[in-house]
Amino acid sequence: MLVDSHKVVRDKVIETEVCIVGAGPAGITLAREFIGQKFRVCLLESGELDFNRKTQSLSDCENIGYPPFLGLKDLRYRQYGGQANLWTIEINAQQIGLRDVPLDEIDFEKRDWVPYSGWPFSKSHLNPYYERAQTVCKLGKFA
Repeated sequence: MLVDSHKVVRDKVIETEVCIVGAGPAGITLAREFIGQKFRVCLLESGELDFNRKTQSLSDCENIGYPPFLGLKDLRYRQYGGQANLWTIEINAQQIGLRDVPLDEIDFEKRDWVPYSGWPFSKSHLNPYYERAQTVCKLGKFA
């Protein structure tokens, strides 16, 4: 069931046992894993089914990093399906597809020069989930 938050009564509490934030490829895949379970799951997405420029403006930011970095407004889609809406890249003259790359170990590490960096676990913690996601998305063997 899809519920548009614009149609939910203000200050209404939505009760659920599991809340997945982000209806991109990972969030949708995870939500599908819970189909048929005896608990409620909420898949929460800031965007709508179709692209909405006003919602997308929530990702506006200032680039203070490496100059070629485009910024979140160009790299994050606030829309159901998330980044998958950007996956239509030209592989060659006859083929449109996608490139899927897992995070690197350094992405999880605290770096003094990067505010709020560091995760509470290492990349190895996610490897079983990466492996499962590759199976679900039919991306071939995880290596």
